[in-house]
Amino acid sequence: MAGLPDGRSVRPLYDLAPASAIEAARSNAWALGMDLTEAGISVDCLPLLDVRQPGAHDVIGDRALGSEPLRVAALGRAVIEGLAAAGVAGIVKHIPGHGRATADSHKALPTVTASTEELESDIAPFRTLAQAPIAMTAHILYTAWDAENPATQSPFVIEEIIGAASASRACCCPMTSIWRRLRALCRSAPHVPSPLAATLRSTAGEDGGHDRHRGDAARHDAARSRPAGESAGRHRCLPAGHGLASRASGEA
Repeated sequence: MAGLPDGRSVRPLYDLAPASAIEAARSNAWALGMDLTEAGISVDCLPLLDVRQPGAHDVIGDRALGSEPLRVAALGRAVIEGLAAAGVAGIVKHIPGHGRATADSHKALPTVTASTEELESDIAPFRTLAQAPIAMTAHILYTAWDAENPATQSPFVIEEIIGAASASRACCCPMTSIWRRLRALCRSAPHVPSPLAATLRSTAGEDGGHDRHRGDAARHDAARSRPAGESAGRHRCLPAGHGLASRASGEA
């Protein structure tokens, strides 16, 4: 909403007084959430948990909460709490991290060549906030994880990276069953475009380890009943209780 501050206002405050910055982020998110609630909107594409890196494209820019994982997670948690206090579900994005992209993913497919060790800092905030109700994936090619498919369409990234990020927190989180939900969507919605549909249908009968968190996901699903999702775009929006409700808006 117009008039509410972005990441530029919170980052310098955190340097001086972390507790004050966290409370400011929470209060700001609550104010934003109240505006959204008044307009009948119950979900918002915040917070960004992308860890900003030197030399990256400015598509994330001032929306980033910082360049250090712990700081990003602390402020991101405050944003989620503030939105929730106003009755709005927050979407953490862009998992597993958009902070290194050197291109605008609305206009081109960014390729990130960082090593698996380097990418640990990118995904760290998402691990910390694995209990977030909804997650949006990054439409980025991470060569260390899958040199052929962007994260949005990569079985390995969805299951082994995003799935493992939530499982490491041992929580009842929808991200633990993302791959199963995506495969189920392709079985029930034959219009889903390729190559995602073809990839998912090829593994439609291979439950195996992909369903190892079914119980946790089911318990989480039972706790949430509000539909969530956005209009078509490159990113995937992964809400609790409704599988893949839709592709999220093209915002990066």
